[in-house]
Amino acid sequence: MPAPRPEDDLLQPVIDVFNGYRGWMQRVLDEQGIAASPLDLWLMAVVAEGEGCSQQQLAQVTGRDKAQVTRMAARLVEAGLLQRAPDAADGRRWRLTLTDAGKAAHRQMQRQRKRLAATLAADLSAEEQATLTRLLGRMAARLPSAD
Repeated sequence: MPAPRPEDDLLQPVIDVFNGYRGWMQRVLDEQGIAASPLDLWLMAVVAEGEGCSQQQLAQVTGRDKAQVTRMAARLVEAGLLQRAPDAADGRRWRLTLTDAGKAAHRQMQRQRKRLAATLAADLSAEEQATLTRLLGRMAARLPSAD
């Protein structure tokens, strides 16, 4: 049997980094007493970036179905990290915003994430980091849609 060629297993290093990152992030969340998952943090980051958004917008941005986003949002509201309020422009729609605790958790995890990124990239030159970012961006753009 021939040895596997690197191009045959191109995704494995990406998967390894992703799984390692997700595991690390969950450990940090647990250590910090933040009642959220790494996926929840992604949702919170989208809410923080848009300074509030609807569940439908979250579903579109994250590629998750509306039911899953609704369950995640409910969990984050219960944990005190998100709050829901009726949309002023459309009373049928709910707007999600971060609570003060949610803002603090988001800031804290952004700092932790930057520290990890610095650790992971410590032996990469600026040019290598730029190349890696560019190549991963190109790969991400070619991912098939979940629709």
